[in-house]
Amino acid sequence: MQRDMKARILTFIIGILFTALGLALIVKSAIGQSAVSGLAANVAFLGQIKTGTALLALNILFFAAEVMILRRRFKALQLLQLPASLGFSVLVNFFLYDIPLVANLASSNYPVQFVILLVGVVVMALGISLFMEAQLVYMPYEGLNHVLHETFDVPFGTARRNFDLGLVLISLLLILFFKIPNTTVREGTLILAVLMGTLTNFFMKRLNPGK
Repeated sequence: MQRDMKARILTFIIGILFTALGLALIVKSAIGQSAVSGLAANVAFLGQIKTGTALLALNILFFAAEVMILRRRFKALQLLQLPASLGFSVLVNFFLYDIPLVANLASSNYPVQFVILLVGVVVMALGISLFMEAQLVYMPYEGLNHVLHETFDVPFGTARRNFDLGLVLISLLLILFFKIPNTTVREGTLILAVLMGTLTNFFMKRLNPGK
């Protein structure tokens, strides 16, 4: 049992590492991001802070919303979402700003940007599959959508889609109102929406063929 827990923790850490790297590559493609990372990037631009730091702030808000909705039904184990979010944000900042191979990755050549995006999507999908396979804790955004699903009897996919659309709308309003250069809500956002679930399912089947 102890060995199994160690394996799950290691799988979770590797999953977070790959997810952060994939996210960093998607950001560097500059042709679109996910709903959450796109909003974080826009908030970071306005606040003149790092993207990972803005992502941590959003995750704390999502976590707080979970606690407010669940109240006494909130399980203490899910407090681990906070250190997991902190670690994830530190890794995102590390890849985006401190690893030269990623930090200096920039191109105005569209085919190159497209390849960077696709590599990022694949790496991120693998990372998500790994930390979901570990079955330890949710990240706050996933956790909040599960809470909405369970509390209000809304299908998880519906809750996630509507929340994603809401965050994209907020990003668009910030872009328009504050005249932020739009690198977050573009064709890459649609590609992410189409490919991420499919790739995650693909990797999860390979990681656990018995399920």
